[in-house]
Amino acid sequence: MNGMKYLNGLRLPRELAPLDGWLRVVFMVVWWFLLALSLTGGISGAWKDLRPGRATSSPTQLVGIMVADARWPTVRLVLGDEAVRSGLHPGDRLVMIDGKPVGADRQTIDAQLAGPVGGSVMIEARSRLGQLSRYRLTRDPLHRRQALEAMGLNPALDVLLTSGVDFLRIALVITCAVWLMIRRSRDRLAPWASMMMLSLVLATSDTSSWYQSVPGFWTEVHLHANVPAFVLLIGVLALFPDGCLKPRWTWAVVIAAAIVVPAMNYSHIGLSPEIQNVIFLLIMAFAIALIVIRHRSMPAGTGRQQIRWALLGFFWSLVCVVALVILEIFSDNASTFSADIWTTILQYLVIALLNALLMIAITISLLHYRLYDADETITRSITFGIVSLALLLIFAGAEKAIEMLGEEYFGERLGAIASGTGAAIAAVMIGPLHHRVTLWAEHRFRSQLGHLRLGLPLLIADMRETATPLTLANTALARIEKGVHADHGAVIIENDVLSAQGIDDKTVRAWLAKDSAQPSHFRRLYCDRTDPAFPIRVPLYADDVGLLGWLLLGPRPDGSFFNKEERETLLAIADPIARALVIAFQREKTDGEWNREVGALRGMIDRLNDRLNRHFGPDTDELPCDRSAT
Repeated sequence: MNGMKYLNGLRLPRELAPLDGWLRVVFMVVWWFLLALSLTGGISGAWKDLRPGRATSSPTQLVGIMVADARWPTVRLVLGDEAVRSGLHPGDRLVMIDGKPVGADRQTIDAQLAGPVGGSVMIEARSRLGQLSRYRLTRDPLHRRQALEAMGLNPALDVLLTSGVDFLRIALVITCAVWLMIRRSRDRLAPWASMMMLSLVLATSDTSSWYQSVPGFWTEVHLHANVPAFVLLIGVLALFPDGCLKPRWTWAVVIAAAIVVPAMNYSHIGLSPEIQNVIFLLIMAFAIALIVIRHRSMPAGTGRQQIRWALLGFFWSLVCVVALVILEIFSDNASTFSADIWTTILQYLVIALLNALLMIAITISLLHYRLYDADETITRSITFGIVSLALLLIFAGAEKAIEMLGEEYFGERLGAIASGTGAAIAAVMIGPLHHRVTLWAEHRFRSQLGHLRLGLPLLIADMRETATPLTLANTALARIEKGVHADHGAVIIENDVLSAQGIDDKTVRAWLAKDSAQPSHFRRLYCDRTDPAFPIRVPLYADDVGLLGWLLLGPRPDGSFFNKEERETLLAIADPIARALVIAFQREKTDGEWNREVGALRGMIDRLNDRLNRHFGPDTDELPCDRSAT
């Protein structure tokens, strides 16, 4: 492979090779095939589910039952008039489906019950009393629709909240995949991430609409797409963000994924789904650990910001996974169809949110888009999560404490009093708690901006009495560029360049000569996002001083614009910088005048000494200090 670098000794690649030559041709053929499958399945499924009068049903719900996971597949709920009239009851154990032994899990049972709408299926079930009976049920979405109408839920709304949300999730993932391929097809990792997204669409899209389109075909696609999807997912995580295999044990994670995932899917080693999930999550944990290690070893810059975006997506995806587990527990134990349908709707929403957060985070990272907004997003996410959890704990703790202390005095009225008091305590605590958590999060995740806002005014206040204007401008400019991640900058005083960093003085003067904008308001920033050289100008303006000059800042490396907090910080530090520069210029002027006066006095003394030497002789080189002795 072209450009391949190897690890010393083992001849293993040190980084992922770019897609060139025949490898790129093969890759693009597979990629287009996966894209065609994803679009075909998504569009056909959406058409089946979202057209008027159509309700989404799983194969089990199509025949009017819902199955519980237990030691033996059991009827959990009965839906619709036909299933109720047939005599099936919750708790009946399934024995045979169309003359074949019932499967041991939901997926197998779904496959056994799947078929054309309007067809029938023969089910044998054993009641709780041990009686074996046969029931012929018809595949019809009417069963689910009747159950929805009985609970007062509009079937159309149910379709939008389930199939509609799932279709939006599929559309978002496909969009991210195509966008990555269009913008970063020559990168080392982005094309593989794009293929991973398309594979995940096929592997995770298990709604009935896909199966009903071409039942056998889409079932096989769904089952066989799991292997490449999860192998690519772990591989992309292990090589994120630049395709480098560092540290060396990255290879162990990649090889383990390439061997273990297919082995679990295709072999008959008898592992339970729970154990398989644990193994897969363990391999994924190692891949994420590699990302964390790279983040800690990387210097500040683009790569570090890419990883931060990805880790933010992983964090919220983990929150969604926990929420899914909780919803799954509620769904499995739902005793009514109403409880089951609402937990199902929430599951669709959480799954869509999980996919959106993870895919968007990876896409933004690999596109190098708004990388430096990661710190702000992390700060707000952490603040929101901690404040929400803390308020929940405060409310619950206060309510429980009041119930325990006041039960004997208030009796039955205590419940409302405890809840109201707990809510009041939480409301009083929200302000100070939010302030403290925000300060902590900003100090932890946005320390550079915090140092710029708080530290720079103190620093230049100390320097203004000793440093020259040039030194002061260079120091302030360096801190500002680091704090807001500007690519370059300059300080302009009286339409001339005082300091420039990341760009030469000649280029800045040429820009000044061409600049025709004349800002009339000097108490706010002047922004021009279309200016490639200096999209933002900060007026160095202070009361009783006026407009001293301008602080010009270039774009950020990722091409994004400065966010609101960064702009507010720049405007806040403009006043102390302007005052410090004025004092430095005044001191420099005063020092210059003083130096000229001292120089003039020294010249006079030198001339007087010369005259004394000529008058009294060469031994007399200065005036005597004691005039009386003379």
